[in-house]
Amino acid sequence: MQAAVADQALFGRWVRLEPLSALSSAEATSLMTRSDTIGQLVLSSPPPESCGRFVPVFCVRARRDGSCVGLAANWEVFGYPDVAEIGLYVQRPGLGLEAWVLDMTYLFSHGAHKCLLEVVDGNDSVLRPFEKLGLRPQAWLSEHAYAAGQFRDVAVYSMTADEWSTLTSSNHALARVAASIGGASF
Repeated sequence: MQAAVADQALFGRWVRLEPLSALSSAEATSLMTRSDTIGQLVLSSPPPESCGRFVPVFCVRARRDGSCVGLAANWEVFGYPDVAEIGLYVQRPGLGLEAWVLDMTYLFSHGAHKCLLEVVDGNDSVLRPFEKLGLRPQAWLSEHAYAAGQFRDVAVYSMTADEWSTLTSSNHALARVAASIGGASF
């Protein structure tokens, strides 16, 4: 199955997610080689031809200055139709949360029934906001990812489309970001 290709960017208040192009690919690769090894995990996402109908990679740009601050890689989990996994790496924590909301909203609006996200233990800039939102990992995978020179535990979060709808309707800030792409066509 060929990967879908989004022809429009997703706009939040602080970030813009745009389909990876030759230019943004070079910027993202440069960003990842300058960054810690956790970002390398996103670059190792499946190739586009195995991503199913979900756009495999978005470049995450800061709207303030247009700089590439990360990547959001998406793929359909092999053998599990309508289950999408997100690989998200953003250098600036506050921007990462908005990128996650935009990406989740995009995936659910394109037919995902469930989305998965793995977070490396110790990544408090992600774990703390998730905890404040009431999200709890559904699994812990012991020594699952090799990052920063050691094997690290990984928290696995998952959410169905119905759970996402409930979360965004009960949290005004998330709802505002999610609604910002509600009418976009891809």
